Amino acid sequence: MRDTPLGALLAAFADRTPAPGGGAAAGLACALGAALTEMGARFAGLDAAAARAAALRDDGLRLAEADAAGYAPVLEAVRLPAGDPGRTASSTGA
Repeated sequence: MRDTPLGALLAAFADRTPAPGGGAAAGLACALGAALTEMGARFAGLDAAAARAAALRDDGLRLAEADAAGYAPVLEAVRLPAGDPGRTASSTGA
């Protein structure tokens, strides 16, 4: 997500796919809010607040990416046939 152009990222959210979904969107929303807070803190000359907001911005983006990546094993498990012995193991591991 970090290097995906905005238009492509929005298209990925709009696609008829399970991921990226709500968790990734929430992480990005947090990152965007933190970025705006960071900007405001910089305008106000609040360097410590800007640094904290920058860290929160990075955390939000990291969590968005982790949510999208973490869902991949679940999707792989669900795609296995119902009788496949690997399905239960994959589902449990996911």
